[in-house]
Amino acid sequence: MQKNRTSLLIIIFLFACGGGGGGSSEPTPTVSVAPTPPPAPATPTFDELKADFEGYYEYRRHWGLQAINSSSAHARGATGAGITIGITDSGLDVTHAEIDPTRISSNSDLEYSNYVPNTRQKRHGTMVTSIAAGTLDKTAQSPMHGVAFDSQVLFVAIQLAEPDPDYDPIDLGDTDSSGDVTNADDLAAEFAGIDNFFSSLFEFYNFYNTDVVNNSYGFSGNIIDYTESQVRTAFPKTILEMSQIGTPDEDKTIYVWAAGNAGGYADQGVNYFHPELLPGMAYFIEEIQGHSIAVVSVDEEGQISEFSSMCGVSRDYCIAAPGGSVNVAYPTSADDYGIYTGDTTDPDYNSCVEDNSCYAAAGGTSFAAPFVTGGLAVMAQYFEGQLGNTELVSRLFTTANKNGVYNNSEIYGHGLMDLAAATAPVGQVSAMLGNSLSGPMTSAAFTSIHLTNPSFGDSISRGINNETVIFFDELQAPFRRPLTGIISDYRNQIMNLNGYDEMDNYNTKTSITEESFFQVGLSSYSNHSNELITPYHLLNIKSANDQYFAYFNYEKNTFMSHGINAGWALGIFQDEFLRSKINLRSKFNNPWMNFTAAGTSIGSIKNIDENFNIALTISSGRNKFQSNEIFGDTNTSSLALIELQTNLGIPSLQFGLLKENDSQMGLSGSGALNGQGNQLTSFLGITNSMDVLGGKLFGSLYWGQSADNKNETGMISAINDIRSSSFGLGYLTSSVFQKDDQLTFTIDQPIRVESGNLNLEVPVYRTKKKNVLFNSLDINLSPSGREINSKLEYSSSYKILNYGVALGYKSDPYHIKYMDDYWYVSLGFDFKI
Repeated sequence: MQKNRTSLLIIIFLFACGGGGGGSSEPTPTVSVAPTPPPAPATPTFDELKADFEGYYEYRRHWGLQAINSSSAHARGATGAGITIGITDSGLDVTHAEIDPTRISSNSDLEYSNYVPNTRQKRHGTMVTSIAAGTLDKTAQSPMHGVAFDSQVLFVAIQLAEPDPDYDPIDLGDTDSSGDVTNADDLAAEFAGIDNFFSSLFEFYNFYNTDVVNNSYGFSGNIIDYTESQVRTAFPKTILEMSQIGTPDEDKTIYVWAAGNAGGYADQGVNYFHPELLPGMAYFIEEIQGHSIAVVSVDEEGQISEFSSMCGVSRDYCIAAPGGSVNVAYPTSADDYGIYTGDTTDPDYNSCVEDNSCYAAAGGTSFAAPFVTGGLAVMAQYFEGQLGNTELVSRLFTTANKNGVYNNSEIYGHGLMDLAAATAPVGQVSAMLGNSLSGPMTSAAFTSIHLTNPSFGDSISRGINNETVIFFDELQAPFRRPLTGIISDYRNQIMNLNGYDEMDNYNTKTSITEESFFQVGLSSYSNHSNELITPYHLLNIKSANDQYFAYFNYEKNTFMSHGINAGWALGIFQDEFLRSKINLRSKFNNPWMNFTAAGTSIGSIKNIDENFNIALTISSGRNKFQSNEIFGDTNTSSLALIELQTNLGIPSLQFGLLKENDSQMGLSGSGALNGQGNQLTSFLGITNSMDVLGGKLFGSLYWGQSADNKNETGMISAINDIRSSSFGLGYLTSSVFQKDDQLTFTIDQPIRVESGNLNLEVPVYRTKKKNVLFNSLDINLSPSGREINSKLEYSSSYKILNYGVALGYKSDPYHIKYMDDYWYVSLGFDFKI
């Protein structure tokens, strides 16, 4: 009996070849200083982008943007681009540095023959517009930018009265004990002009399909001081136009109202615990509920502003936003410097008056409302028009900050607006298994494709290049993700089972007698820190799987093994001399046996006559390399093979069938991409070895075809016409330079998909009516390249030292054309003990 204990050390060298009615506080000047914007990273992550926005001077100086977490929305690409905001106010100064005139709609009405706003009249509207849609200039010296800084503005100027020092509620007539108006005709006639005006105003916005309209004005008077009858009698046409009867809820214009500044009149005994008349109308008018919002103001400490009305009875239609002493654009002109001075000798002189770039700190619910208006525009753009407008309002309310004091709905309604939460998934994110949102869903986190076989190369990544998929949160809002993000990267999921012998440190024990062959193998991998091959942690996983034993009983012609490709006793390894050459197995074994190599195989060879034998092998187990330990537990396969062997010098023939439980040719999926169960692949192999010129000439050729697969659920609708191949050719000779040395040359192609199609039905868009549109992708599964491995090895010994050297060249690694071809040299030695 001969016993060998081998410890092999390998070294690899690789070489590459290629507020209503105005504010309650007097504006105060805000002085700007030059900013120092941070540099943008080349490939920014979400956290890096968020930090960038938070680093801009405009953001740092504006506590209101920080309070609503706008940086998170902006980092996600939500800037209001493509969304039109409607603003009705006293006037707009388009020459102010904060206002981008190119984003002011040409349909805007900025002045009329009977009303041309002066600088003072333009201030309030310019302040409001700057909060909702002011310009982001990353190098500017302004102390603010707008929430939706890329949005369009449709502005309508109207003449507004200055706030009255005495609180004077609007009179809507008398009511009887049931709340009905006693002088309905007189009331209707008195308010007909105002009612017609508002009706025409809102019709204007509806005509232009404006998504959201800001209304930072209103009438004095607490909503609970009136009845529904009074409101309906005074404003019937306004209510009708705001209700947008006949317009689907998802397309209705959203009206955002400043809740009012009744808190500023608390010393006069005014009830400020509820919104004022127009912002509070949703409390009475069911038709506008869901698309009319009242906004209360919080100060920099996060508390309700002293001047602000509260949500009260309108809490279901109310939200809080910053409005206390927030930075705003402040127009000036040569005729009206406002709070600034034009005297260049004055110590308080600021050159901002020279180019109309002044700013101020102002307070009022007038300035809280445009935060919400801009926030809704940001949300509408982020969700790509897939959420209906009433759905946007519902999401705005649901995701608002309700922690701490904001849990008091009597004051803050739904809480403080939070754009980070509004643009992030609510609850679990799910993937569709059917064709509608009402159908079955599965976790998006577990939806992915895993490639545990190199045969597909880059075919899937090329086929889904730049394609996206949408998943859904618990509110059925869509979140777009790149498809490449759910397809496992080939370096993390593909292990070339036929090309890693160069890196393998095998410890083997082999016993060879006349009666039997027995071998036990353990392996590990050296870390060569070369990403072109594969990450080191995956080599460790493969190493843990590369523990095996193989046994052949020569008397009974039976064999069995565990943890190894069962082809070690078949094909060219019928030759007992080649059977002991471990380094040839990965190149010349039947490649489909790798799918059961982590399991157990048994086989038997029967003599037909003196020239022919027939071998039968069955095998069951997991893929030899299965990096996904979560979904791989059931990913077992079974294989049956028949080989017709001959000693006449003609090739042996193999016929076999592989059944994979949870994959197809090593392509396995999970979640909404799970659809490859119980797949069959039939294969044919031709192998031969012969004595030529004092050495061994050997080769193998394999061809396989997988059965078509169709699915009724999930994104994979079909996998068709998969055909695959592998081949190898080698020559081994001994005693070339000295006795018992060995020279081996091999050239081989690992298993490769030659043809096939993967059909995906990918959800890509959700309509406002919650219908889902799909993109049909037909992916050609043939990779871009063809990996060919060429290797020349020489080994010899001196006393107890065995040593070897190998020179190899690999082209199109992983069957990927764009990957660099490379040469490598390996040196190794072991001691015979």
